[in-house]
Amino acid sequence: MSNQVAAITYPQSLADPITPDETQLTEDGPRFKTAWKCASTKSQMLTVAWPDTTTGELVLRGPGLGGASIHMDSVGQIYLISGNLNGGADVGKGAGKLTVHCNGGIQKYEGPVDMEFNSADDDEDDALGIMCYGNVTENIVGGQKTVIAQKVYIKAEELVEIVSGADVKIQAGGDGSGSIIFAAGEVLHLMDNEKKIVLGQSMKFGVKEDTEISFDPRSNHTILSPGHLNHKVLGDYKQWTGGIYQQIIGGIVPAPPFIQPRIYDYSVTTVKGKTAFRSGQKFSVDAVLGGIDMEALAGDVAMKAALGKMDLEAKLAGTLKATGITVDGTAGDVEIKTTQKLDMSAPLGTKIDTAAGFEVDSAGPVSLKGTTMDIEGSGNVTIKGALIFLN
Repeated sequence: MSNQVAAITYPQSLADPITPDETQLTEDGPRFKTAWKCASTKSQMLTVAWPDTTTGELVLRGPGLGGASIHMDSVGQIYLISGNLNGGADVGKGAGKLTVHCNGGIQKYEGPVDMEFNSADDDEDDALGIMCYGNVTENIVGGQKTVIAQKVYIKAEELVEIVSGADVKIQAGGDGSGSIIFAAGEVLHLMDNEKKIVLGQSMKFGVKEDTEISFDPRSNHTILSPGHLNHKVLGDYKQWTGGIYQQIIGGIVPAPPFIQPRIYDYSVTTVKGKTAFRSGQKFSVDAVLGGIDMEALAGDVAMKAALGKMDLEAKLAGTLKATGITVDGTAGDVEIKTTQKLDMSAPLGTKIDTAAGFEVDSAGPVSLKGTTMDIEGSGNVTIKGALIFLN
């Protein structure tokens, strides 16, 4: 390689200098001493002595205008300096790179190491790119690894696994006010205990099925809320309880109230269709202080005991009122019992029809009174008493 260029014409006499000769003052500046220099490539090896008389350097400079050099000073420091990134117009783009190619190596630093990487100004290349054909292990003993960036992107072709000896903390935002987004086909949580503290709103969207399965018979599902609870179901709603089912209605007025108007403390409304209450043994409706109202605006009210008895009891007074009332004891007996007085009144008449027989039993007097009275039997009619008075 040669930087010598042949002249078109050669001078016939010595040239007269236009500027005075340059001088070097070594008292206040470094002193350079060239040990070797290549005339063709302009490479050179030189020493530098600084004015303090104790600091010196051995410098190896590369060829031409590349600007690469190696500096070794008297305190044991080594500087590897490459040329400019773009190299200027005389060198060309892509200059100034440091390439290390070896079969292996060990780097050990006894003190702190600072590394700084910069990307090119005119493209979007990475400031640092590392290619590894195998496993990569970082072992940090007794310290902490910190990654500070505007964005941290981790991509794995198969698996991302985080194993912690104790705790794992993920926080979005410096004060925890950011967002965390999970996007996956399936998310599996394996844990002994789970606790969530939600200070705002908790919502689920697009859940096709939500199922909770507990295998421990001691398991318990508890909802504690000082506010309201609202379920809106467009389809069917089914509850199955193996034990007992209890509802306690306090009847207080919360602030602010959720249900308006507040006529009943407990109400069941069927907009369309029928309402049925069935009990395998006994069905009790008890009003401790007030009364019980059962009203059907458009249909009938039916109470049926298929296998057991049905008791309607009022401590003071009770009223069954309707345009038509039917008491049917198809599978058993019907008993109407009172400790004081039983009044049955029908302005249009009363009919008692039985297939097996009808019996009125009273410890006191029994009176049958009417404007007219007919007693008719298809068989014999027996009237029995100590004395029988006719008219």
